[in-house]
Amino acid sequence: MDELTVKTKRRFSHLKKRAAQFGVLTALCSVAATAQAQVSNSYVDTNTGTLSSGGTPCNNAFTRTITVPDNMTITDVDLGLIIDHNNRGDTAAAIRHPDGTQVLLYFGTGGSLNDYNVRFDQAAGSAVDTGAQNVNNNVGAAPYQFTVRPSGGNTLNDFNGRNAQGDWLFLACDSNNNGVDGQYLRSELFITGTQNFADLALTMTADTTTPAFGANVTITLTIDHEVGGLATNGVQASYALPSGLSFVSATGDGTYNQGTGVWDIGTIGAGGSATIDIVAEVLSTGTHTSVAEIILSSTTDPDSTPNNSASQPAEDDTDSVTLTPAYGGGIGPSGEPNLSCSSPAIFDWDSNSWPAGGGSLSQSYPTGGSDNTSFAFAYTGDTNRRGNNSPETNTDMEGGIAPPEQSLYYWQNLTAPTESVDLTIDIGTPGTGVQDLQFTVFDFDFFAGQFRDRLAVQGFLNGNPVTPVLTSGSANQQVGSVVVGTDANDNAAAGGNIIITFLSPVDQVILNYGNTEASGGTSNQAMSVHDLSYCPRVTDFGDIATTYGTPSHLVQSGYHIGATAPDGESATQVSANADGDDVANSDDEDTIDFSSLTAGITSNVAVNVTGSGGFLQMWIDWNGNGNFNDTVDGISEQVAADVTITGTTGTATIPVTVPPSATTSQTFARVRWSSQSGLGPDGAASNGEVEDHAFTITGAPSLNGNKTMQIYDPNALGLYAIPGNDVIYTITVSNAGLGPTDANSVVLIDAMPPEVEFFNGDIDTGGPDTFTGTDPVGFVQANGAALTLDFATNVAFSNAGTAPADFASCTYTPAAGYDPNVTYICFNPQGQLSAGDPDPEFSVSFRARIQ
Repeated sequence: MDELTVKTKRRFSHLKKRAAQFGVLTALCSVAATAQAQVSNSYVDTNTGTLSSGGTPCNNAFTRTITVPDNMTITDVDLGLIIDHNNRGDTAAAIRHPDGTQVLLYFGTGGSLNDYNVRFDQAAGSAVDTGAQNVNNNVGAAPYQFTVRPSGGNTLNDFNGRNAQGDWLFLACDSNNNGVDGQYLRSELFITGTQNFADLALTMTADTTTPAFGANVTITLTIDHEVGGLATNGVQASYALPSGLSFVSATGDGTYNQGTGVWDIGTIGAGGSATIDIVAEVLSTGTHTSVAEIILSSTTDPDSTPNNSASQPAEDDTDSVTLTPAYGGGIGPSGEPNLSCSSPAIFDWDSNSWPAGGGSLSQSYPTGGSDNTSFAFAYTGDTNRRGNNSPETNTDMEGGIAPPEQSLYYWQNLTAPTESVDLTIDIGTPGTGVQDLQFTVFDFDFFAGQFRDRLAVQGFLNGNPVTPVLTSGSANQQVGSVVVGTDANDNAAAGGNIIITFLSPVDQVILNYGNTEASGGTSNQAMSVHDLSYCPRVTDFGDIATTYGTPSHLVQSGYHIGATAPDGESATQVSANADGDDVANSDDEDTIDFSSLTAGITSNVAVNVTGSGGFLQMWIDWNGNGNFNDTVDGISEQVAADVTITGTTGTATIPVTVPPSATTSQTFARVRWSSQSGLGPDGAASNGEVEDHAFTITGAPSLNGNKTMQIYDPNALGLYAIPGNDVIYTITVSNAGLGPTDANSVVLIDAMPPEVEFFNGDIDTGGPDTFTGTDPVGFVQANGAALTLDFATNVAFSNAGTAPADFASCTYTPAAGYDPNVTYICFNPQGQLSAGDPDPEFSVSFRARIQ
């Protein structure tokens, strides 16, 4: 029940006191100044209703809800009000904040005057029941006829300092049961306040807008926060790679999820910025436009709203970049890309005829290519509209070639735009196809009222789409993978030519031939497919001895190890240092770091790969016997089997445990990556890459130690080991292993025998200078040990009853001279104790007195 007030003047006074209890609260804490924007908004309610005489008592008030969606701190509130009532003194009204704070606007003022059309403003010159406005109001006048203060000392300032957001409540009542009803027409909140803000702006650039096909492009996203704004957290931006680009890596601030396209930045302070570089491989040509936008921020931005680029693309939290990939292999005479091989093979219609007569819709040429690659052609669809002699090979279409050459000619008379014919071309072995392909279609043009030639091109490899590159002529226009005729062209001229290029492996092409102006009349359409040039499928081979097997991978864009896609070789590139593939054509084998591999130790090897759904295999020849078939110390030479990654590009981290007896001579690792699972070290794969790497496994150290004692008898007096005489203890450590120790890793903690007390002075005092210097510890090394020992920092002591856990736990400072409190002496020589023959070694010596 919403109670507005009570009926008597006495209880009305009580209400005013009660209302005052919900007035302004005094702030007892101070806050740091933040960047704020002054905001003024109004929120109106025009849902009319009746103030029934006696029907809306003030303990069950008439209400209207005004929702304020904006998050702001109030500095001023006004309320506009229009009520139609012929005896307004019967009424009362109030406004209530979402937190319950209520301000009474008036109660029973105005006597028998008519209507209210007022704006309550605490800065007004007089109250609602005084002054010139205390007259009949006109509800038909524009809002608002008079500006007034609330009556009775009530103040709208009670709302200042509060948050405006939420559901406000307007309350009114007619408490006099005299048969005079009223009508509520309108109330309107006018709120001025401050909003904390963060002014974020996003920019998006590319290191080149014309990247080469098959190369990488770097997209840089930067978010700048204007100086003076408020630090904001939870900042996220979205950037989804456009079709035709494959994710390679993302480096910079925050994290980027290539699956969702979300860049998660976190907090950006005032005047700060965040940047990320997203590297992608260009897998198709054409035009690629993509948009990046800030989609989340915890703090209001006065000039942009997160995640609304669809409706507000011009806001400064949104940017876009357009890429038009070029062709790394060069440009032909008509603007077409060159194929990857310098001397393409060819399927020539002058050597491969199609029988005339129109009876055959399909033909196969098992060795039709100049390198014996197979080709097959088949027409399907609305082929009943073809001419009597279609298809056939002839020279009716010349395409600007002189003298004319044979091409595959097809004539049709389609009767509706929905009719079309498909020419399917199957190339080479299914799933293998050719590395790239190019051919020209003649006579695609336009003749008003008869035909507007339309050609849609699709490519596939093993059923997966391959994007074509279409180069149009002067009589047609290309949009994506579709070309339509735009002008008339003579059969003999080149203006109607379309050059179709596939720069990725392809085993099937489908040409859909139609007519957008086809009707029941004559269309007289014709096209010809000229010779097909192609590069045989490129294969990547290994480059170590064939005793390890001869793996091969058909090169396919989007599947490779490291950042560099593989080139092709004719056979295994055997080399002593596994670099034959590196020096053949381009250096396509990226570094894989095997330097951490140490005999007897487990460490990680990271392999960066590209290719969604790929599987990684890795082998290491532990015993160096020329194959990957062995198990050494119970550890298989296959160290990774079918390891996968998440997404298109990622890092496969392989934990590798090296056998203790692994060879420390040069050995080899083989890494294979493909969409095929279960690959062995030998055999062919339909895609991906094989890399062979030469490296040397670090041998494990093997430390031996012994401790000796001799009487300190510098003057050769023939002293004995009796109380009062000194002894010299010597600890010797040698490395008999095949590898050095880790740096600074040798720690000795020696228990002091209870019957002696350590001598904290020059170890040679009272005799010849056997040990250089004046330290209490002597240090000697041999056979290339190459360590250092500084007494001040590498020697320490303990007076504990149990052995210290490590060198850092040796914290006792001995007294000068003989100190019986030393229970342990600790040594930590610096550097690596090397391996070699004879065994490198070092010795530490110290002096003690027999008690």
